[in-house]
Amino acid sequence: MSYCENHLKKEKGSAVSEIIMCICAVPFALVGVVFLCMLGYMSIFEWASFGVGGVIISLFFGAAFLFIGICFVWGARIHRKKRLAINEDVENSALIQSIRTQLPPDQAGLPVPELFALVDQDLSGGRSFGSIDLGRAWVLIGDQAVLLRNLRGLFLKKRVHTTSKVVSTSFDVYIYDSTHLIAYIPFARKRTAKQCIEALAAAAPQVQTGGPKEEETFQKQLLPNAK
Repeated sequence: MSYCENHLKKEKGSAVSEIIMCICAVPFALVGVVFLCMLGYMSIFEWASFGVGGVIISLFFGAAFLFIGICFVWGARIHRKKRLAINEDVENSALIQSIRTQLPPDQAGLPVPELFALVDQDLSGGRSFGSIDLGRAWVLIGDQAVLLRNLRGLFLKKRVHTTSKVVSTSFDVYIYDSTHLIAYIPFARKRTAKQCIEALAAAAPQVQTGGPKEEETFQKQLLPNAK
């Protein structure tokens, strides 16, 4: 499978996510239905022992669990709709749009297979850094392709992610063109993130690099001038 097709597949997502969401919806919906059925039964046959408190508790938990189950099903439906839309209409995918907007008019109108072949040929034999594929003239970043000559900024930022039980660190590479943030790619290791920045900077010598302070200066000086 080609580089572009791989990235397009990631953009579409997998049907596995939909299956998992539907499976998760079942127990929540069942618990919700059980609570509501219990509410109905006790309200009719055991009202004296059930009481107002029992009604409120059963109604609350039943509605809450049923709502969570519905949310899972709704999320699966939205995911499936997006996946099928991209699958049936590749032309409207972010990847294809990003390629067309950067090509000259005589190439921008090429059919999708030829556009993919053009980018794939450039990326062949290049380097990969997680979700980034680097070629001689193009780089695939997430769900879009970018000409290296259009890159303007590469900045490394350390981020600490804290939950109730776990504290983790990521090293994010923020990638800009001349007008906006294209993407930020998280890396688990600082060394890998720095290697990615060094490789991109070597392929696109015009870019500015640095950390948070350099990024702030970049945003103030370069981006307003591009509007």
